[in-house]
Amino acid sequence: MDIVLKWEKNMNRENYTLLIPAAGRGTRSGLEYPKCLYILNEKPILITIIEKIIPYVVDVVLVINSQHQEIFRATLDKFKISKVKFFYQNDPKGMGDAILQAELAISTHNVVLIWSDIPLIQIQTIQSLIELFEKNEDDLSIASFVSEHCYTQIQRENGFVKSISEARALGLSDLGQGEREIGLFVFRCAEVMNILNLYSNDVSLYNPSNNEYGFLPIVEQMVCHSLQVNAYPIATYKDTLSFNSKLDLIEIEKN
Repeated sequence: MDIVLKWEKNMNRENYTLLIPAAGRGTRSGLEYPKCLYILNEKPILITIIEKIIPYVVDVVLVINSQHQEIFRATLDKFKISKVKFFYQNDPKGMGDAILQAELAISTHNVVLIWSDIPLIQIQTIQSLIELFEKNEDDLSIASFVSEHCYTQIQRENGFVKSISEARALGLSDLGQGEREIGLFVFRCAEVMNILNLYSNDVSLYNPSNNEYGFLPIVEQMVCHSLQVNAYPIATYKDTLSFNSKLDLIEIEKN
């Protein structure tokens, strides 16, 4: 897909909330604190992410474990990030559940959702996804990357997004070559929250490996409800690098 965009500076940031789920266990990182607070290039990953996206939103919402509230507040204060709303997910039940915890905090029509462990996310990728979301009037826009090794894989039918598969849910370590999401999404709040609530008790959508209610499985349900979901292969290799284990830091620090 050939996508050439020019950022429209007059887009209304008042329509957008930044939502970052950051309540996961992060056990593979080997840290005694949330991995998104790990310092890279003299800043915690979380701060780097917020500073890149905050020019395009009016609110920032973090979903965290309440036992980490003090360290999150201290970090935000140190880097002068103010007016962040906290909501809590003390029992990590998956990204879908985390997003639902923040539902009452979101007063804007649209949400920029990003995973908390992708420190090298590029500003151009963020801008492009928001612009494509507005231009094409999507209900959900997904930033994607064509990769040799996919942990998640976007399934298309006649070119249109149908669903997203996850390796862990299928008991696999890798889904092979394909198009993967990178952990950056823009969506219409009412439509996505409605689907998340509607299917929150549908055990068939829970990850069988950990019984978590994820976010990616609802893509298929949105399509079934005739909502418009598009994935755009606009991401760079840097965008895809995430911090799950200390081994990941080797590749991240090289880039």
